[in-house]
Amino acid sequence: MSDLPPLIPARGAVILCDHLATMQAGKWLIVGTFTTVICHAPEQRFAALPVYVRAQVEDTREHQLTVRLIVRDLPPHVPSPLPALTRQVATSDPNVPIEVGFSCPPFAVQCPVPFASLGGGKRATVHLTVWAEIDDCPLASSPLNIVFAAPRDSKPGQV
Repeated sequence: MSDLPPLIPARGAVILCDHLATMQAGKWLIVGTFTTVICHAPEQRFAALPVYVRAQVEDTREHQLTVRLIVRDLPPHVPSPLPALTRQVATSDPNVPIEVGFSCPPFAVQCPVPFASLGGGKRATVHLTVWAEIDDCPLASSPLNIVFAAPRDSKPGQV
């Protein structure tokens, strides 16, 4: 008998990235991971947001995997800028993880203060969470922080 505690029914990871693809051998190619985006405009637009979810479950059956975008700075009754994404997944072996790639549809996040007020090095941040759950139980999450900052004043030849 093992002294280890029992495994929780599901555990996993959420990774946000620039590009996500599967290779011929079944491996995932995850390029450009991040949790923070710096925006120099009043609105940050995402044409797509690739999200990689890895889940290991103890129950070998079909499961519902859901990914949600939660705006942490707003009350819970304020709707997300993105609808929940769901996918049916299954495993026949609890030792083999479920790996899924989601591509969130286009969405935008507005600067929470008048953008013109961000001069002089001031910044404003919108805190989001990409939340994954399996069968309505929390699985994993990743922060997504959108930092709004005025463009830097630069002289010719300076970056």
